Amino acid sequence: MNASPASDCALATERYRLSTPCTLLTVSPSLAALHAARFQNLQPETAGNLTVTHCSHCGAYAFDGQGSTLLVRRRKKKKRSEYPQRVYRRVCHMCGYIMDTPMPCLHTTTITQSDAASSSPTLKRAPDSETTDPSLDKSDLPSKQEIPSLQTSTLPTPTDPPLPPKPKRSQEKKAQTLREMLSRDRRREEIKKAQKKHDTQGGLATFLKGL
Repeated sequence: MNASPASDCALATERYRLSTPCTLLTVSPSLAALHAARFQNLQPETAGNLTVTHCSHCGAYAFDGQGSTLLVRRRKKKKRSEYPQRVYRRVCHMCGYIMDTPMPCLHTTTITQSDAASSSPTLKRAPDSETTDPSLDKSDLPSKQEIPSLQTSTLPTPTDPPLPPKPKRSQEKKAQTLREMLSRDRRREEIKKAQKKHDTQGGLATFLKGL
């Protein structure tokens, strides 16, 4: 029996509404959240995929830092002795909406001691080597004295090679050159002073002769 065109159109519309928030998420997160919230409000029975990935109140995407999922234990107020029920709690950081999804848990009262004993594996002690192989004589085993002891030889620490002595000839040559330069400067200064003194005396003599 073939499906009617109306059902095909409804299925195509449902798929389009489910894929629209995921398509618009990278382009406009606010517009994607609007489409997700609208589809969850219009058709909550068919919006199961969006409920897992988006907030049921505002439609914000929950896996890009806008929401957090926790595993929480809660107790019912009426029955205190009951095993605490665990739920998946999702908190939306955009609108603050909290949604709890019950998680099926195993009660401890349903497990009996006989079931626990049957499920626990039985451990057998391995027999000693002396009882399993009586033909092995203790004299064949190597004694502690026969085992050579490894002696750790201490290696001498490497020492840095001595630096070659600096040549003294270059230093002496530099000092001699410096002394020669200083002596030449002194001679030049003495010659300049003597020439200046001679010029001063000659000028004074000519001046006196002119008088």
